[in-house]
Amino acid sequence: MSVNELRKLAINIYHQYHKNNTFKNNNILITVTNNGINESMEKAYYNKDQNVYLLEHIKIYSKLGIIIENAKLVNQVYENKGRWKYKYWNYYLCNVVINNKKYTILIDVVTTIDKLNKYYVHRMILI
Repeated sequence: MSVNELRKLAINIYHQYHKNNTFKNNNILITVTNNGINESMEKAYYNKDQNVYLLEHIKIYSKLGIIIENAKLVNQVYENKGRWKYKYWNYYLCNVVINNKKYTILIDVVTTIDKLNKYYVHRMILI
């Protein structure tokens, strides 16, 4: 499967299971974007450590809203790469079970200068 096919599949699964794209985590609204899904799948596809979990990455998208709402904030850092649109990054963790195996999902959320929170799943770690 190509990275483009993988991106389309992830987006289709996400939209099939979610009626909106904004979720609340401790009074913070987090918006899921197609660009975020595309970037997440690209990172998974091209990362040799994450590539073995492509099926699990795809499965995340059917429950992504619940994952975001239940994730725990573990760190916050200011943008340090000079990307002027970004203000800071929040990092969330959520434990999930996929096919009877435990995984920890790390979710990166960027807050832009207009205070909108954008999200993408950055990586998945096998427990």
